Amino acid sequence: MEPLQREYDTARRERDLFREDVDSSSGLMDSGPERPTVVIDARKPVLLVDWAEYLEKRDLFWFLALRDVKVRFKQTVLGSSWAILKPLALMMVFTIFLGHIARFPTDGIPYPLFYYCGLVFWNFFVTSMGLSSQSLLDNNFLVTKVYCPILYIPAAPIVAQLVDVAMAFITLLALMLYSGVWPSLRLLIFPGLLVIVVASTLGMGLLFAPLIAKYRDFQNIMAVLTQMWFFMSPTIYPTSLVPGRWQLVYALNPMVGAVEGLRWAVMGGGSFPVLFVGIGLLSSICLLIGGYVCFMKNSDSVADFI
Repeated sequence: MEPLQREYDTARRERDLFREDVDSSSGLMDSGPERPTVVIDARKPVLLVDWAEYLEKRDLFWFLALRDVKVRFKQTVLGSSWAILKPLALMMVFTIFLGHIARFPTDGIPYPLFYYCGLVFWNFFVTSMGLSSQSLLDNNFLVTKVYCPILYIPAAPIVAQLVDVAMAFITLLALMLYSGVWPSLRLLIFPGLLVIVVASTLGMGLLFAPLIAKYRDFQNIMAVLTQMWFFMSPTIYPTSLVPGRWQLVYALNPMVGAVEGLRWAVMGGGSFPVLFVGIGLLSSICLLIGGYVCFMKNSDSVADFI
C-alpha cells in the first residue's frame, strides 16, 4: 500500500501546483490592459450590409465566379463553344419554322439577326436566373459549414455567365457582317442594355434563392414563370404586334427594353425605343431592390432548411 500512497500524494501535489499556476496567470491577465470586446447585437437592422467586409473579401467572389466557369465547361468535348452553339441552334430553328414556314413578321429585320438579338439576352437571363435561384442549395456547405458573405453566392453565377454574353456578342458581330449589315456606333449601348438584364436577373435570383431553399415548390413555380416570361418577351416576335393600349404595361417587362434596344442598335431605322428602355430600367431596379429585401429578410434562417 505504501507505493500507492506515495503515488497518490505525488498526484495531489502536482494538482495543487497546477492550480496555483492557473490562479497566478489569471491574476496577471486580469491586471493587464483591458482587451477589446466584440458585441453581437441581434437588434441590428436586417437589411444593413457591411459593404466594407464584402469589399475586403472580394477575392472569394471572383473565386466562386471562376469556379462556375470552369465547372460548366469541364469534361466537355467542345468546351466553351457551347456558349455559341446553343443560341445559334435556336436561331436556326426559329428562322426555319417561324420565319420561312410560319412567316412571322420581323419589321424588316433579317430572320437570323432578328431571332439572335432576342436570344443573346434571353439565354443569359434564363440560365443565370436558374443558377442564381438554385445557388443556396448548390452551395449548402458555404451556408451551413463556414461563414461566407452570403450575397456573393447568388451573384457569382450571374457574373460567370457574362463570359457567354461576351462570346454571343462577338458571334452577333460576325452574323451582322454575314447578313450584310455593317456594325455602327449604336452598338455602344450594348453595355447599358446588359445592365438592365443583369439587374433584373440578380433581382429574381435574390428573390427565389431563399424561397427555393425553404420550399422546394418554388422550383416548379420558377419553371412555369420562365415559360410564361418567354412568351411575354419579344424574343420571337416584334413589339409592333402588341396593341397600343398595352404597350405601357408590356414595357414593364425589362426584357422588352433590352431586346428592342439591341435590335435598334443592330439595324437602326426609326427612333430609339426610349419608352421600352426607360421603363425596363426602372423595372429592373425595382426587381433588384425587391429581391434584395426578400433575400436579406430570409437569409438568416436559410441554413435551418437546407
